[in-house]
Order: sequence, then structure tokens, then C-alpha cells
Amino acid sequence: MANTPQAKKRARQNEVNRKHNASLRSMARTYIKKVEAKINAGNAEEAKAALQEAQPIMDSMVNKGIFAKNKVARTKSRLNPCKAPIRGTKKTGFRAGFFMSADQLITIIAVTQSPDYPGESFPHRKRTPILR
Repeated sequence: MANTPQAKKRARQNEVNRKHNASLRSMARTYIKKVEAKINAGNAEEAKAALQEAQPIMDSMVNKGIFAKNKVARTKSRLNPCKAPIRGTKKTGFRAGFFMSADQLITIIAVTQSPDYPGESFPHRKRTPILR
């Protein structure tokens, strides 16, 4: 607990800053989710426009110390529709797990729940089966 007046003031400031930073972080995540939604919908032009709208927001979060520089660079790279194709057509890239067919998902569930699945004996080592 803060004992000196200066420490008490810093505790008050930290609480205000924490709430403000949480608000900014939430706003940036919302912009990122909008870009992801447009990419997942298969709208390349809308995704580019949303990314151009989100990039300055993410850059300002780096300048304010909300996000790390490399995290923002990695996120922008993954969201770029020029580098990563629109996800409706290809099963690679950012959050590729959303693009499994129902048959593939049922296969994974069936394999992982079988008694022969090696992940059961090593719970810390979960393996995803290879789909063919």
C-alpha cells in the first residue's frame, strides 16, 4: 500500500491510465476484428479499405505504448490481403482454423477422442492429426 503522498498520487494516476489504456486497446482490437470479418467474408476491396483505416490506429497504439512494435507489425502483415489471400479460397494464413470443413472437424474430434490417440498419455503435448 502506498505510504507517501507521492506514491498515493502515482497509484491514482496508474488507475486512471490503466482504464484509459484499456479503452484504447479495446478500440484497436475492434478495428482489427472488422478487418478479419471482411477478410473472412471474402471481400478483398472492403478488407483493404478497413485495413487502411485500422493501420494508423494500430501505429498510434505503438506510439502510446499500448501495443509492442513487433506485435503491430505482425498483425498488419497477417491482415494484409495482398500478402495473405482472402481466406475463403485458401486454408492457410491468419486464423486458418476457421476454414476447416465439417468433415475435417469431425475427423479431428473422432481421432482425438479415440483411446489410441497419443495426446492422452501426454496431456501437455497435444497433437493435431494430419488430414489427408
